[in-house]
Amino acid sequence: MTRQDDQARRALRQIRRDQDQTWRTWPRRVAAAVVRGLTAIFTGVAWLVRTVVEFFLELFGELILGVLALALFAGVVALGVWGWGKSPAATIVLAAGLLAFLALGAYQYTADHKNRVIAVASGSALFVVIWLAYVLQYY
Repeated sequence: MTRQDDQARRALRQIRRDQDQTWRTWPRRVAAAVVRGLTAIFTGVAWLVRTVVEFFLELFGELILGVLALALFAGVVALGVWGWGKSPAATIVLAAGLLAFLALGAYQYTADHKNRVIAVASGSALFVVIWLAYVLQYY
């Protein structure tokens, strides 16, 4: 008999013994099942923690941006009130220019003309120069 035949017979004998005496293999099967279950639980908990942390980070970022937007709006309103007290005409011209700029931005966003940055920048600079010339000349 060769060594391989002897190993094969031992393996077959062990398989038959394990089938007849299941009490010999249940600790390994239970341990494997417990490890698989714990792995699944820890993976699920890690995913849940990662998802919750990501949600709160995004929520915090959105809150920061919201507060900044409200602060900017309050600053613009305060400047508008101050400008109205100093010069109503200049404030109206500035508000009309800002509304025109916002309308142009909305039109550029909805239309297929998204590559006109130079035209918008030069138009905005021209408006600011004209407005400043008006304000500096009369006030």
